[in-house]
Amino acid sequence: VFNNKRLKQNPKVAQAFVSAWYDAMEMIKNSETRQEAIIIMSDLAGTKPAEFNKMLEGTDLFLDPQRAIDFLNSEEIRKTEKKVVKFAQSHGLINDEVNLKYNTTVIQTVRPMK
Repeated sequence: VFNNKRLKQNPKVAQAFVSAWYDAMEMIKNSETRQEAIIIMSDLAGTKPAEFNKMLEGTDLFLDPQRAIDFLNSEEIRKTEKKVVKFAQSHGLINDEVNLKYNTTVIQTVRPMK
């Protein structure tokens, strides 16, 4: 979401972004606030809550920060990113080669591991 230059210039923006993500995920996990979160998120995504709920069924939200870090350090994400880059290039969404790197320090800063 943030390139290295932007991350170095203003790490607090990235920290706020990650913090907001995990705050939103807390709302999704909590049965008392889940529906409110889905209404807000579906509106921002330009879809209906029922459609957003269906999307959630097939999506790993990485609610646990350690799982997110493990995934970002895995071979699985490398395989997935190759497919995504190939798709984006074949549809003219990107033209250049992409060199993605994943910096997990922001996650660790915002959500210290237990």
